[in-house]
Amino acid sequence: MGQYVAPLRDMQFVLHELLHVEDELKQLPAHAEMDADTINQVLEEGGKFSAEVLFPLNHSGDREGCHYDKETKTVTTPKGFKEAYKQFVEGGWPALACDPTYGGQGLPLIVNNSFYEMINSANQAWSMYPGLGHGAYECLHAHGTEEQKQVYLTKLGWRDWLDHRRAKQRLERDVRLHERRTFGRWYAIGRFDRSRLPKCLGLRERSFANA
Repeated sequence: MGQYVAPLRDMQFVLHELLHVEDELKQLPAHAEMDADTINQVLEEGGKFSAEVLFPLNHSGDREGCHYDKETKTVTTPKGFKEAYKQFVEGGWPALACDPTYGGQGLPLIVNNSFYEMINSANQAWSMYPGLGHGAYECLHAHGTEEQKQVYLTKLGWRDWLDHRRAKQRLERDVRLHERRTFGRWYAIGRFDRSRLPKCLGLRERSFANA
């Protein structure tokens, strides 16, 4: 069986020697305390998770695939996928770059993107499960009301709601939308607040040892 080795040295070269990311981040209040050691630690643990947990699942993913039970209307994922997802959540990976105001860890997006580069490379099929949540999270973070953010962002940030269609149904049920008919089309009119940058790194001390 093949193996996956995370390109940590290449990433560190781009981040620290080419982009000088630590110096750039110090100019941003939200990331002023971020240093190269912390970034390297996160990437190293992310590389271990990708190589040791996700990559071996390519075998069961290719051989077994997902199975749909028509009677119970449930889908069973390949062996090991569920356990890997649990480990993914317990390690704090879903909320890596999420806003600390809503339970996120507030790390720079470039660190989050580097981590997702590794998990996508190690197991593209598995990475699609948590990957779908980013769009929903960013949409609510940028345009949702404060009430919506308090209710939904912690759940989406930590991927407690992996079924995004169900989360969408909850949102549509709970939020009042005013509709009007204009030129034969329906438009939803809501009240939205602009997002704010986090004031600090928040949960930076969260341990990645179990990732």
